[in-house]
Amino acid sequence: MSRNLDAAGHACLFAAHPRAAALRALYQWSVVIDELVANGRTRSHEAAHHKLQWWQEELQRLNAGKPAHPLTRELHSIAGEPGLWSELPERLELAAMELAGVAPDDQAAASRWDWRRHGTVQWTALRLLAPEATSTGSESAMALRQFTEQLAVGLGRLDACTAPLQQARQGRLGLPLEALERRGMALNELPEALGATAYADGMAALILEQLALADHALTLATTRWQDLPSTVRSQLRHTAVRLALARSAMKRLQQQPLNSPADALLPPWRSLWAAWHAARRAHR
Repeated sequence: MSRNLDAAGHACLFAAHPRAAALRALYQWSVVIDELVANGRTRSHEAAHHKLQWWQEELQRLNAGKPAHPLTRELHSIAGEPGLWSELPERLELAAMELAGVAPDDQAAASRWDWRRHGTVQWTALRLLAPEATSTGSESAMALRQFTEQLAVGLGRLDACTAPLQQARQGRLGLPLEALERRGMALNELPEALGATAYADGMAALILEQLALADHALTLATTRWQDLPSTVRSQLRHTAVRLALARSAMKRLQQQPLNSPADALLPPWRSLWAAWHAARRAHR
């Protein structure tokens, strides 16, 4: 994995699973797409579009069993089931929207945004590690899908609340435009308006509102997780760590809603250790 290890990558450190290498490659692929968007918005926009087009073609090659990139070759070599990667094009659709400077119009659009960013990758991860539990007709499949939907909203709202000014400059504004306009910030004033002192109180209220949505989604995800059979949870230990890390990050963001660093979602090692213990308890 690259040195730019994100919170999902940290969770992979505890994925005691035969397919852990493919899991790491999957999350690293998502990091590569994030970096493509960030670089495209701040450096070469045209080059980023060409790279994104290449990745769209690479996913087609992966689905056809003929990938070219080292990450996708690793995915295919470990898990070659047909259709396993079918959700990932939506992740690239979001990247294209971000490169175009698009942001979610309202809260419903933000939830779809969260699914494209996190849900597609998280659901693919679950299918990768627990193919029988996530297959059509499995007793656990619907519960796992609902769990993933809530986890995606929680992770997406945390993303949107982490250094929003910096993310807006990179074309990754996940805050609903309707909510910003309701607080007097017009679309043509972004991203500069997000850092204006005059809007500090409104921004703090909006971020706390979004964090409350994240808290609710993560609470629902926790309930869904606890309702799963222990045999399923034991296959998805990294997911329990991911959930615990998200809850830890949410508490840190709530403490400093306007001054969160860009790496607020990356866990201090003590949080990672606590998440590991939470994961051990979660599948007993």
